[in-house]
Amino acid sequence: MKFRQLIIITLLTSLASLSYAQNPIVDSLKNVLVSAEGEDRVNTLVELAFNLENINIDSAKAYAHEALYLSEKINYKSGLGESYFELAWIHKTEGQKEKALNLLELAEKQFSEIDAKKRLASVYNIYGVIFQNSSEYQSAYKYYQKSLEKYKEINDKKGEAKTLNNIGTIFYRSGKFTRAVEFYFKAIKINENLNDIRSTGLSYGNLGNLFRQQKDYSNALKYYKKAKKQFEIISNEQKIGMTLDGIGSVYQKINKIDSALINYKEALEYFTKANDKPQIATTLNNIGKLYQETEEYENALQNHQKALDYALSTEDKSRIAEVYTNIGKMQIKLGLYDDSHKNLIKGLGMARDIGEQQRELESYEGLFQYFEAKEQFREAFYNYIKYSQVKDSLYSLEKSREIHRLAKEFETEKKEQENNLLREKEAANLATIQKQRIQAYALLGGILLFLTFSIYYYRVYQQKKATNELLARQNDEINRKQSQIVSINESLKKSQIQLHHANEELQKLNTGLESTVKERTFELQKSNQELDTFLYQSSHALRRPVVSVMGLTQLARMEENGGAVRLYDKIDDTLVRMDLMLKKLVMASEINFTNGKKETIDFHRTITDIWSELSTKLQADRIKLELYIDNDLEYQTDKRLIKIMFQNLLENAIVYSRANMQEVSNIKITISHDSSYLNIIVHDNGIGIPEEVISNIFNMFTVGTDKTKGYGLGLYLVKKVIERLNGDIFVNSRKEEFTTFNIRLPFFPSN
Repeated sequence: MKFRQLIIITLLTSLASLSYAQNPIVDSLKNVLVSAEGEDRVNTLVELAFNLENINIDSAKAYAHEALYLSEKINYKSGLGESYFELAWIHKTEGQKEKALNLLELAEKQFSEIDAKKRLASVYNIYGVIFQNSSEYQSAYKYYQKSLEKYKEINDKKGEAKTLNNIGTIFYRSGKFTRAVEFYFKAIKINENLNDIRSTGLSYGNLGNLFRQQKDYSNALKYYKKAKKQFEIISNEQKIGMTLDGIGSVYQKINKIDSALINYKEALEYFTKANDKPQIATTLNNIGKLYQETEEYENALQNHQKALDYALSTEDKSRIAEVYTNIGKMQIKLGLYDDSHKNLIKGLGMARDIGEQQRELESYEGLFQYFEAKEQFREAFYNYIKYSQVKDSLYSLEKSREIHRLAKEFETEKKEQENNLLREKEAANLATIQKQRIQAYALLGGILLFLTFSIYYYRVYQQKKATNELLARQNDEINRKQSQIVSINESLKKSQIQLHHANEELQKLNTGLESTVKERTFELQKSNQELDTFLYQSSHALRRPVVSVMGLTQLARMEENGGAVRLYDKIDDTLVRMDLMLKKLVMASEINFTNGKKETIDFHRTITDIWSELSTKLQADRIKLELYIDNDLEYQTDKRLIKIMFQNLLENAIVYSRANMQEVSNIKITISHDSSYLNIIVHDNGIGIPEEVISNIFNMFTVGTDKTKGYGLGLYLVKKVIERLNGDIFVNSRKEEFTTFNIRLPFFPSN
């Protein structure tokens, strides 16, 4: 049996020698192999297999098998471990997970018997990579920890940094971003000390991915560009492609579509050249999402389908789940609802299996859109709640603060190291100057001593004339040296002044940074607080009309025909109120996400159109509208924001008018301007606003009286519009008499 094995291995090796192109390292090892015997031959065979992994994997496998056979024959334990390890790596590359794990177990046993700690660390690291690629993050983390312990035990900094980076990726892919940042920065610190350019670039690229996921696009772009710079130094085209893909995704997020597409296509060229299927799948998927944003749905779906073909060949569940979800979203846009639902469910199932929250978030978003398009609002609401819960766990304020704190600490530590180097250099310069000063004084002392002896000598020999000439020359030399000393002193003073200015600038910079951080933190807290309030109140406000409709419907079924008509009227009224609430929520979204396009506003036409619609809907035939608008008024701003403002002001005036009390009501709108501001006054003689609520009328869900069926969002929307336009609003009211709103906006004439 062993003889047959030997014949097969020899034939495979012979074929291997013909199956790859000329390579200097391979050729050199092949020459060594001719005369190598015993353990040396095993080591050479393993080295050949290693160098052929990316050239011809079949040849690599043949050499590894021959090394294994020979190691068994001579009982060479180190050779057995290396052969098993090399074959495990080859099977991992071929996607044969179970074979790779079995071979790694054999390699671990051999290396443990000879206490080869560094090789054991490598074995544990490959275990982690295999489990990470199959999204088994808990198992991957366990083996990465074992690898890290071994590397620390033998003080292998390069291996330690590599494992720290891998652990960071595990935390990143499982949604634990704060821990991921912590491990990435530890890896960067070690790699920069080792001047390991490639590994530093990988960690920067991972940070770019993380900050992009956190929607911090400024930091994401910064770290992607740092990574690209590192890979360009070592001409690593595959990694350059990865950073280009990341940069493209950031440009896509900030709506620079052309720049995003350029980067994606350039990245795709790199990946296609390297036949990197996982990255080809990622980039095609990103291009599909870009076409989705430009509403080119057929192109988007085509790119997602190509991405799925590549992703399925990689067995990367995270990537496959993402592509299934994106295909499902595109099929909603194209009306392919059955196929869409199947793909979204596939994506969600895979995301749950691997415990990757980001993929769950995307799947719930797609399912919410699907049920909304099918008008199955109960299911849509359920999936929206799940989407919100996952989103809150991923993007919490506390996580964002912690991530930015870690990033700031890393940058501050790096800046402090640079400052220390600068101080050391300055101290060395000062020492050099001091040394030069001492040398100058010594030279001056020598000159004076020499001059003394010269005078004495010439006096003895009575050469007065020669002595005087010599004294003159010596005096000139002394003056020159004194000038040099003065120059050195002046240079020293200038250096001290420059150092003082540099310290002042550094202090100002630190002060400015602290102020900016505090200001932005306050704004973020305020924005999140408002958003939380809005979402909470909205969900409850939407729930009430739904419950009412359900109850009324049940009653309608129990009533006789006459009673059912009244109940249906109430159902219709409830639905109208729900529709009004939803419209207000849509307005709120439009205010936040309007593109700010400026148009010339025709106030008379805009207001009369709104009045015509509202007076019919709200039965305002007993209310008189008066308009007073400057004839020469030409004003440019976002037309949609102006319409939202007047619609809610007029609606508020109609709802709180006296028309329902059989009295004639009137609403007067005056619009004027000066060189700096547009002034708008809306006055009505309605029921007024009670004094106890007037200070809160611009808050969300504040209702001035229980006589209205509104939800208290109208004046909140008016306030939001005016804040968006950088203006101010003031209210004056007297109960049962009048209400006046004074609005002041920055004036932008049409020219």
